[in-house]
Amino acid sequence: MRTVTPKTSEAPSRKALRWEEHKERTRRDLLASARKLFAERGYHATSAADIAADAGVTERTLFRYFPNKLALVLDEFIALLPEMAESIRERPAAEPPYQAVCEGIVDFGLRHLDMMALVMATEGELEIPLDGRQRPLIDFEDTLAEVLRERYAVPAEDQISPAVWA
Repeated sequence: MRTVTPKTSEAPSRKALRWEEHKERTRRDLLASARKLFAERGYHATSAADIAADAGVTERTLFRYFPNKLALVLDEFIALLPEMAESIRERPAAEPPYQAVCEGIVDFGLRHLDMMALVMATEGELEIPLDGRQRPLIDFEDTLAEVLRERYAVPAEDQISPAVWA
């Protein structure tokens, strides 16, 4: 008699892995299409349908990955938050906290002018969800507080000063 070993729930199946790879590839394709079309036509002249068509998917598929067109811009911005934190961390030690943060953000912005122009060109209120992929944008305040705590050698028991500076 042959024994059949049941699959464990811990090991994902090959089919599940392929599906995850497909989803990530689709997501990357959508971001690449958005970046390309925004550069060619501008943010406002590029529709969600244009981005979806360029990526080879339907508009409905685009909205399964991103809630709106602005989310395509924010996703790239969020991926660069660690670099922004480094810009602030690397500012001259003699700079006061507010100046270090402002100058670090300016330095970062100058390195990413195209993306910053896209963010600035978007009209209306940014609706950033409290969870999901945009959560790092909200959590950046904690990161910034930690950078400032390190920069100014604030004792660990003083949680307030770096948080206020951030």
